[in-house]
Amino acid sequence: MKIRLPCLTPAANAQPNAAETESVTRAPTVRPTSVANLITLAGARANRAPGPTSFSSPTQASALVPAIGSSRTSSKLSKAQLNAAVDRWAQTQEIKYGLYACKQIKEVLHLSTPKKFSFKRESGPSELRLRSSNLTSIPKELGQASNLKKLLVSYNRLTSVPAQLGQAKALEQLDLANNLLTDLPAEIAQLPKLKHLSLNTNRFTHVPRALLDLPSDTEVDLRNNPIPDEELLAVRAAIQTRRDAGRTMPMLILPAVAADA
Repeated sequence: MKIRLPCLTPAANAQPNAAETESVTRAPTVRPTSVANLITLAGARANRAPGPTSFSSPTQASALVPAIGSSRTSSKLSKAQLNAAVDRWAQTQEIKYGLYACKQIKEVLHLSTPKKFSFKRESGPSELRLRSSNLTSIPKELGQASNLKKLLVSYNRLTSVPAQLGQAKALEQLDLANNLLTDLPAEIAQLPKLKHLSLNTNRFTHVPRALLDLPSDTEVDLRNNPIPDEELLAVRAAIQTRRDAGRTMPMLILPAVAADA
């Protein structure tokens, strides 16, 4: 028997109405597009000449246009709203880990003050460690953690990353290794201070296109993902073409190609 409890304050489980359920059911499925495809399209537009829109698989050019630079804006929540939202998120996780994670998240969001910090200190903790916590999601409210520099959520069961995380502008290290991820939101590229992004040992079958616009000094680890050799070779060639043209790219650590062995 599973029991769902809020971590600090009582909150009722929100139930979607029929209209919301119908809208979710009818939402179209968007096929991930590789960074190699996007680089090729960008190069073709820059030269004002037609060019291929794919390397390893055919993709419609129109599907690539809104990905880079898109932004999902949302107004900031009050402390009471944040408290309730994080409580609701905690109820979706296993109680053994949800209560602990909820407490840590509230400290990062300045909703509670840990004993080791002075009550006069407004910045709050800058690091959130939730490794091996059996989490299935990351609360989107972490986008309001203005002082968060390290988010370490490896060895969980994450299948997606909230787009709102791109609003955590102080983030320098994001560890998403050993999860169940297959793609990333474009908003991840809006983290100007990001230096380390760990994506190794997930379920990526392509190089996420969001990586294209990351800062040039960002190190991205994509090792141990089931990305086909054809895609990897295409990405290598596209990156080299971009560098030859004097354009910057983050430091991508890709899985090994069988031909290299």
